[in-house]
Amino acid sequence: MENPIGPLLIQDDFDDAPDDDAGAFLFLEEAARRRLYLTVEEDQNGYKHYPLKNEYMTRVAGLAQTFNVPGITFDEDYRDVDNEFSTFISRVDYQTTQINATLSRARRRHSLRFDGATKQKISFHLERVREVISTADISERRKAALQKRLDDLEAELAKPRSSLTPILLGAVVILGISADVSEISTTLKSAASAILEAVGQMRLEADEREVEMLPSPPLQIAPPVNIKRREATEGPYGDLDDDIPF
Repeated sequence: MENPIGPLLIQDDFDDAPDDDAGAFLFLEEAARRRLYLTVEEDQNGYKHYPLKNEYMTRVAGLAQTFNVPGITFDEDYRDVDNEFSTFISRVDYQTTQINATLSRARRRHSLRFDGATKQKISFHLERVREVISTADISERRKAALQKRLDDLEAELAKPRSSLTPILLGAVVILGISADVSEISTTLKSAASAILEAVGQMRLEADEREVEMLPSPPLQIAPPVNIKRREATEGPYGDLDDDIPF
């Protein structure tokens, strides 16, 4: 029986997947599962469940092998598709949870949770940049490109946790444009410096908190006496009085 919505993965999915292996696996597995659940929910007859679940296991096992994700296999000679599918998807959930946790930890190292005062400070300097750029003697194309970079910066800043990349890139672009327009150079350099200073302070504070949260080193406890070694050198009765007559 054919899948009424087509294959669980299409070529566009592979083309749109992230470049890194872990991200690509997460993206493609999610796409396949989403279409699987959508079709199963729409079909009330039940007879389409077998080919769909088998297709999901086959495709995701192939992805796991391609992207070096361990532990995701299934028995091709299974007798009960529901039992095999349940075991298989538990393995997938286990691995995807670990991958997501690892990626999230890496993202936290390159992101910050800005407080309200810092956001307000950066927004103030961005507004000054927008004002001077709007009247600067530069091409409309360059103005639009810079405004787009500032839009990206402000959108990132509005998130609960902000990636540092678009914020730092925005500050670098502001510095770059200041070299081309002498009459607003001082204003742009001052704004970029203020943004970089605010980000640097927040990063340092976050690093300090992280150091404070590190566990204390374990106490150094003397190892237990090696009883067998003592017996080998002293004998099993090495501590007894040799004068005792027995």
